[in-house]
Amino acid sequence: MKTKQQLIYSLSLTLLLGLFSTVNAQAVRNHVERAQDRNQISNDNATIQRDRAEIQQFRGYRAGLLKAVGNGNAGAARGHHIKLVRAMEREVNQSNAKVSKSVNELQQSKAEVRSDNREIRRDVSKRKPYRAANDRKERQDDVRDLADDRNDLNEVRRRAARQQEILSVFKGIKFVDNPNVLATIKAKKSLMDEFEQTMVRDMGENWEELKEDKRELREDRRQH
Repeated sequence: MKTKQQLIYSLSLTLLLGLFSTVNAQAVRNHVERAQDRNQISNDNATIQRDRAEIQQFRGYRAGLLKAVGNGNAGAARGHHIKLVRAMEREVNQSNAKVSKSVNELQQSKAEVRSDNREIRRDVSKRKPYRAANDRKERQDDVRDLADDRNDLNEVRRRAARQQEILSVFKGIKFVDNPNVLATIKAKKSLMDEFEQTMVRDMGENWEELKEDKRELREDRRQH
């Protein structure tokens, strides 16, 4: 039978091991979160570099097309038109992928708010006012994030839809048996400019995401 001193020692050791396990688990979670933040920042930078390159490429195709139109060279115009349409198709595909990503982020934000509500009800029922107050503060942040995600989704949907409309116009331009094709393309210059601006806005949003991810990484470092 254990003595009182042995029981105290055993209990202290158990508590110490439990505390160490909890602290160690939290340290692991903190390390994983920071690694995820750094990985996301790296991905953001790569996306911005890709955006910049694609915008420059699009401008080159547009300039080549308009130059060929100005010179009355239908053959050269057709080659640049094909490249421009392919660039538009690629951008539309990327925008549609971004819509899907935004839908997932919105669903995740909704789930986080629901989780906050459950935690608040639990803490209130257990009469833990301080924890409930902290949960309410966290819910405020998550509700704000939810509103931002909803606005982001609406924006990317509008942009993807407009890009698809412009793409359809240019895919509908036919060079065969169309003596007015060069005049038709020249009349569509404003649509090319508009499409480019959608690409620029998309890159601007990616810059904002990069700044937000950097801010989250700084906050994680301060908190842990």
